[in-house]
Amino acid sequence: MLFKPWSEFERAPRHALSEDYQDEDPLTSNKVPSFKFSQNVSSTQDLEINRKNPLIVAPYNLKFVLDALPVTKSIIASITITKGRKSDEGSTTTTTSVNDDDDDDGYLQDQQLYSATGQSEAFSTFVVDILSLEGLQINVVAMPNFTNSHPMINNQLTRYLIEQILSPENILLLSPCCINYNESLGKVINFSHDAPLAQKFANISFLKPPHFVSGITASVMSFATLKNIPTVNLVLDSEGVANFERINEDSVLEIIQVLGKDYFKFDQTQYKKFRDVAVKKSSLNDYVTSGMYI
Repeated sequence: MLFKPWSEFERAPRHALSEDYQDEDPLTSNKVPSFKFSQNVSSTQDLEINRKNPLIVAPYNLKFVLDALPVTKSIIASITITKGRKSDEGSTTTTTSVNDDDDDDGYLQDQQLYSATGQSEAFSTFVVDILSLEGLQINVVAMPNFTNSHPMINNQLTRYLIEQILSPENILLLSPCCINYNESLGKVINFSHDAPLAQKFANISFLKPPHFVSGITASVMSFATLKNIPTVNLVLDSEGVANFERINEDSVLEIIQVLGKDYFKFDQTQYKKFRDVAVKKSSLNDYVTSGMYI
């Protein structure tokens, strides 16, 4: 193998110097991803009837709780999210070899690095379904895991969901968080503690600092607070990196009891079915995320 001194290579800069971009607006830069939302309504009448119903939102790793609900679910609308960069529109792409065996001098580490980064940010599309729980007059949304996406998608999706499609009278959120004070559940609310909705969760302790929630449920809670929409965020004890948390088994059992008996008020048969299916789906969900911790 032939080693050459660094001075013989024309190095590509790893970091852009700030003075080169003094006139660039960070909000309109080509580096900022763009998201296009399109709405697919199965029935305009169903959407109008259900758009003001209470809303439940959960991230994808808590989707099993919503899937286990022992009621019939129907799709009233879908949101298609198209992700790409602003520079993608009307641009052309050229293909450059990053590893040429005939010319070792043509191999640049930085070029390979940027090429791999570009592939990870490839164009992608997500679909979010808005479901109505028949007989309960409640809407539910389970958010997908937005891989390789910009954090601003959470805020944009929240605004589109609540302003353009739904107008919920109140919102219930399910969030993962690593709780350190021997509690399985915590809560965050943005309205009076004496309200009827808050009383349903009176036995759950408030989430205390330094604990916090993030991701899509944090965006929904922030936007709902600005819109004066009563919102309860139920926080389940979990561990792991963001978006790949493993939910504590005690938290799963407790949230099943809180939702089944206090919120939905299921009868004994419905509650047993809800509990059995949720526990089974929770175990399967652990297998999906367990690869992160090998």
